[in-house]
Amino acid sequence: MKKFIERYIFDVTRRLPKENQEEVKAELSANIYDMLPENPSEEEISKVLHELGHPREIANNYKEQKRYLISPLYFEDYIRVLKIVFIIAGVISLVVTSIDSIIDANHESVFEAIGYVVGRTIGEFISTIISMFAIVTVIFWLIEKNSIDIKPNEWKLKDLPDLPEPKKTNISKTNTMVSLIFHVIFSVIFIIVLLRYIPVIAWYENGTLITPLLNENVTDQFIIFFMISAVVGLISHLVQLYVGQWQVKVAICYTASAIISLMIGLLFINHPDLISSGFVTKLASVMDQSTTYISNGIRNIVIVVTVIAVIGTIIDLISIWLKTMKPKDDKKTA
Repeated sequence: MKKFIERYIFDVTRRLPKENQEEVKAELSANIYDMLPENPSEEEISKVLHELGHPREIANNYKEQKRYLISPLYFEDYIRVLKIVFIIAGVISLVVTSIDSIIDANHESVFEAIGYVVGRTIGEFISTIISMFAIVTVIFWLIEKNSIDIKPNEWKLKDLPDLPEPKKTNISKTNTMVSLIFHVIFSVIFIIVLLRYIPVIAWYENGTLITPLLNENVTDQFIIFFMISAVVGLISHLVQLYVGQWQVKVAICYTASAIISLMIGLLFINHPDLISSGFVTKLASVMDQSTTYISNGIRNIVIVVTVIAVIGTIIDLISIWLKTMKPKDDKKTA
């Protein structure tokens, strides 16, 4: 019977530094026998040992310096930094990689192009998050390792954080309704134009159609994707209205909608055959320039629009995610 006690004590002490093992062994043995009656049964021994806890936990309690990758002293700061880094790096990765993929995409089918963009964007996003996790963890580990301690009185009043503003995390129903109305109206008009009016948006001379502006074969391929984007955007608005506050699920929905809209929009305007060759030729003749000059000019305009859209989306998404993470801080300070 007593072998169970000895084995228990051995399991505890083998996890401790050698210089502490004998002392802990004596102390733990005394505690266990104090809890047991004379001539204890196996059941009584089992009950006492289970009341004490797993040998790993007991050994951990005896350790003077507990081992952590990130200790409790830094853990909250570590999590806070991780959230901020994930938000900024994640958003930048999603947007920049999707744009880079769009520029690189050279597929005849829109389905293949979107599949390539989505696959590469998700892959780069996961890679970025893992890299950022490793970098932040190593930095905090180095801080811990080099004992850069926070001394109790080594802080100033001005270092205290500002009180949170909970109202900023609420979603304005009025603004969301207005945004929803414009989203629906714009989406419906745009899709109707793609469905019916592309052939008549053209260069006219004396009321005669000379050449269409856009290549209908290209615009037709995108109609279904603009419909999907419109539906996702509609769902995102409805979720915002229903929840009424920036929470993770709302932010995820909003981010998905923004990325999908941006990706499809930029794939559309960056399509090399979007502007009809007849229109480029006609414009070049009127401006007395070469078609190459006109094509390069159109391409430069598309690049400027792409850059503005990317920057705007990055700023918007970072702002949304920072708002989303704010309520948790509010709870801690409440």
